[in-house]
Amino acid sequence: MMKRLIGTTAVLVALTASSATAAGFEELSLYPTIQYFSWREYDTDGSRLLKEEGPLFGMGAAATLDLHDNLLFLRGKAELFGGQVDYDGQTTDIDPRFDGLPVKSDVNYFGGKIETDVSWRLPGPGGYLEPFAGLGYRHWLRNIEASSTRTRDVPPVPVQTASATEEWLSLYARLGIRGTYRLSDTLRLSLEGGARYPFLNRNFAEAFGQDVTLKPRGSWSAFGELSTQIGRFRPAVYYEGFRFGRSSAVAVFDPVTAQYVGILQPESAADIIGFSFSFLFK
Repeated sequence: MMKRLIGTTAVLVALTASSATAAGFEELSLYPTIQYFSWREYDTDGSRLLKEEGPLFGMGAAATLDLHDNLLFLRGKAELFGGQVDYDGQTTDIDPRFDGLPVKSDVNYFGGKIETDVSWRLPGPGGYLEPFAGLGYRHWLRNIEASSTRTRDVPPVPVQTASATEEWLSLYARLGIRGTYRLSDTLRLSLEGGARYPFLNRNFAEAFGQDVTLKPRGSWSAFGELSTQIGRFRPAVYYEGFRFGRSSAVAVFDPVTAQYVGILQPESAADIIGFSFSFLFK
């Protein structure tokens, strides 16, 4: 599990290093991020099964290359992120005594993403518009720490829930448009918006001591960013959404009941509202 994430981290570092030494880039920047992260999962009837929310912190690098005569551009971005958020969920069990019990805990996140797109610049009075299309790859670990709860029995019986780690990856398409307006030689205002579709998704989890690969379905979601460039500095606020449909069930043998049970990834949604502060090297 860690090997895949280490590989992703190595790619992110290599991309950042190569961008920093490459010639001909129109723009190159480095930035810290702080974001408020929310993750929810839903049952088939639409009721919420769990919610995770809290701050994540990270670092990123971005570069823009002029491919053709100040009209065609290639943009790339690489980020690492991590942090601990609050978990508010419930147990899942075929035994009614142990199913649906409230659980509160902490969740540790660590991951990274790479995004790249090609855009066509359309000059206008005081600025330009750029329709773009591209791809993104996001890879993260989701570790739910151990916690305890109690059954509905009289008297209640303590129940200990073990820690659980999931490894997620998502490959998605991006479509959108960005616009920039020059207020002066040193001041610019930029707005970007679009939609993404995660067409390949995997959740590598563990159930009853057995490795399980779940394949959540993709669903369209939105993203956007508002930034102001002041000289070499660019503060920005942004939003990212991720939507995943319910996966097909995978049969896993339960040694306690000596029978197979279906394990699946419920319908899931993530929303991120963040702030970045870029320093432009060029």
